[in-house]
Amino acid sequence: MRAGAGAFRTPSGPAVGFFVDGSSIDDLNGVYARLERAPACLRDADLVYKNDDSAWLLARAEAGGAAAWVFVLDCVDRFGDEYHGHARAPGEGGDFEHLYRPRRADGRSGLAAAGDGAVAAAVQDDAELPWLVRELPGQAFMEQAQVKYRRFRQAARESSARTFDDEKYAAGAPEPTPADAGDDEAGGIPPATPEPTEAPAPVDGSDEEADEQADDGSDEEADEATCAQNATALADEGSRLRRAGKADDAEAALLAALALDPRSPSTLLELAKACLDRGDPAGALEALEDVLALDPRARGLDAWLVFAAAAERRLEELPAARAGCETVRVGPNHGPSKRAALRTDATCPRLVDRDGWLGGWTFDDRFSVDQDGRDLVVTRLPEMGVPMSHGWALDLEFVCCAQEALGDARGENSRNHYRVLRVPVDFATDAELKAAYRAASLAAHPDRGGSAAAFSAVALAHECLADAACRRDFDAGADVGVSLEDFRETVLKKYFPGRYPYEPFGAPRHRRRPRRSPRHERVAR
Repeated sequence: MRAGAGAFRTPSGPAVGFFVDGSSIDDLNGVYARLERAPACLRDADLVYKNDDSAWLLARAEAGGAAAWVFVLDCVDRFGDEYHGHARAPGEGGDFEHLYRPRRADGRSGLAAAGDGAVAAAVQDDAELPWLVRELPGQAFMEQAQVKYRRFRQAARESSARTFDDEKYAAGAPEPTPADAGDDEAGGIPPATPEPTEAPAPVDGSDEEADEQADDGSDEEADEATCAQNATALADEGSRLRRAGKADDAEAALLAALALDPRSPSTLLELAKACLDRGDPAGALEALEDVLALDPRARGLDAWLVFAAAAERRLEELPAARAGCETVRVGPNHGPSKRAALRTDATCPRLVDRDGWLGGWTFDDRFSVDQDGRDLVVTRLPEMGVPMSHGWALDLEFVCCAQEALGDARGENSRNHYRVLRVPVDFATDAELKAAYRAASLAAHPDRGGSAAAFSAVALAHECLADAACRRDFDAGADVGVSLEDFRETVLKKYFPGRYPYEPFGAPRHRRRPRRSPRHERVAR
């Protein structure tokens, strides 16, 4: 791309990078970081920037006797802009035109590698032109842009590669014990197939007719119908058991159903709910990811993904204060490392990430903690392979504990209202909630062997789940230390990256049907 005049330099020197977007050539879009040494084919270029995720280059070079910006792939100038004599940065949108467009040897449309077919005359195609070329203002913005765009591209690749494993549930569930078998009240699972009965012997030479009927595939169709009926019956039984508070038995029935019909989104969703009911959000997310692979538009999928992620977050959080522990406040920092000090002889974690610090969850920062007695050096670790030399904005705090207090503080369910009351995650009636509250209150009462803290947790859980607005916010993760909107977006970006393209400067103008520049009109004529 040839774009404008003199070198694009700031008072502190050349731009550290650019963000390019809006081209229909996907590999051309993205973050461009400055190269210290230009490739041999660009020996006349004084500034060269390379796409962080592809082989595209953006260079300031001599073109037509004047300085210009060019996009280069395989050492061939692909797009260019006329030298205007006044611009100090690459242009964008209608300022560009194709310089050379090699024809593919196979005759298909699209850009070809150098040497693949003859170089043809320029062919205008506005969709391929980059409609956003912006400077990244400073090293901090550059590093953040690289990390966010790499994360976006990785999520997009994982999303496009997501498949369903038909053999995953082939083993089904373990056989029920003799004490459980056939006992509905005990949570037993009905047999997957009816007991075989002895077929009557054929008479009057009907052997050949029976063979013909078997050959026409009717037996196979009957077997498939029976299998589908059994899968449905097992799924219904699993749902009934789960609503009755027997999550373990429900999970066994649902796994048996999936062994017969693994591609049932509704059964997989019930399995996810059973995992949530028994306090296994990781298992729930695994089942929901299988639903996503089968039917990304499954009803309620977004909400259940957020629900399960919030439940997992509650398990991962460490309490702010425990006996034998102290909170270390590091705060934000300019630069990769910062010193801190302990007040006691506590032991700090060697790695701190968003599952270990106190407070906000929207950051993806990771830190190493180098401890020498009571002296600490906290260093921000690279993200997505990008050194984060600019520091961090997070008001970093984490917990360090004395050796005798280093027991596992995770896995507590006192903040999961559904687990506190042992009520199904999708309970629908006040009667269900009242019954669960009554049972949990009796079990947690201090006079019956409980504790004041447990009794208080039961009261708090009932108060929230009895209020429709509080329950809705709790389901969406209102208590995990970040706004509802940010938490939902953070979760869904992982599973639906196409909904959240990385656009640090807004949507490129090509999405608003760009107008052709006067120069393009002249070319067209």
